[in-house]
Amino acid sequence: MKTPDELSVLFRSHGLRVTPQRQRIFQILAQSSTHPTAELVFAQVRQDMTTISLKTIYDVLNELVELGEIQQLDFGEGARRFDPTTAQHHHLICERCGQVRDIFAAFRDVQIPSSQRYGFSIRNAEVTFRGFCEQCKQAGTSSEAWRPRTKRKEGDTQYGNATGSSSRPKHGQEPMVHPPQPNRGG
Repeated sequence: MKTPDELSVLFRSHGLRVTPQRQRIFQILAQSSTHPTAELVFAQVRQDMTTISLKTIYDVLNELVELGEIQQLDFGEGARRFDPTTAQHHHLICERCGQVRDIFAAFRDVQIPSSQRYGFSIRNAEVTFRGFCEQCKQAGTSSEAWRPRTKRKEGDTQYGNATGSSSRPKHGQEPMVHPPQPNRGG
């Protein structure tokens, strides 16, 4: 990702104002080694700028995505994450704490059989590995110790809940397939 100063120049070159709020968001992203959600960026900016809105955070993050400076990621957790690394890479995700780490490796042998391409012209592939980070492994991952990060609420269906909110896949997208959870007995 570009430095905060380089992002300021880029925004100005696209006719966008460089406000103190935007500069602070640039700084937080430049210092981040994680893949923060908009809510996490909001919490960090709000420590210094108590009047900033979550809408402002989303607006700036979306502008950065449109300019190709960050990537928006959806790992099926219910919140989109923003990745300041735009180079081709893959991810490790801890199923317990949600930690996300970048992997820079080439997986040249990954191919889709021609019978399953459905007419698509493939530009790139992203591989996501799911498991347990070092801290969560040390905490234990037996069926008794394993706990999902979020619990489903009573009334939830596959794509939404009884109140009608939905995270259905958009047209042409397959539903996110989650790995099987350990059998917790009974």
